[in-house]
Amino acid sequence: MEKLKILHTVESYLPSRSGMAEVTRQISERLVAKGHEVTIATSALGDREDLKINGVNVEEFSINGNYVRGIKGEKDKYIEFLQDSKYHVITNFAAQQWATDLAFPVLSKLKSKKVFVPTGFSGLYLKNYKKYYSKMSDWMKLYDMNIFLSEKYGDIDFARRSFRMYQYFQQS
Repeated sequence: MEKLKILHTVESYLPSRSGMAEVTRQISERLVAKGHEVTIATSALGDREDLKINGVNVEEFSINGNYVRGIKGEKDKYIEFLQDSKYHVITNFAAQQWATDLAFPVLSKLKSKKVFVPTGFSGLYLKNYKKYYSKMSDWMKLYDMNIFLSEKYGDIDFARRSFRMYQYFQQS
């Protein structure tokens, strides 16, 4: 089996204990155990003591925010990191946070296979996210794969509506 170089992007990671940090940790550590090289691009934390945790490499960025609220910090450094990366696969975990939102505009420039795990779209029906979600179906089409964690929820329902409409217009 070929050893893959994999990048996971997620807003928070160990020692932070959020739901997405835990999901990403488990997936990443299991991929490392299978012999793959996994790197996490995530927020810098003052209490993170090591940049290699249970075999997983950590790349920290002093960034916070999202597309709607605004993003502050090392945005250019992160975008350059993505564009210069030599990963076989880049997986963006969760929308509405900087690690994915900054990736959207450069997806077409990334040579890696791209995977999106949206994890719900909690802001889908919020007024201030209307512009954000008006672009979402176009961004999702730039991924090689979209993975949904539920059979019925905001993100997968949105994707079904968007892609059904896209296919309809492609056929007419």
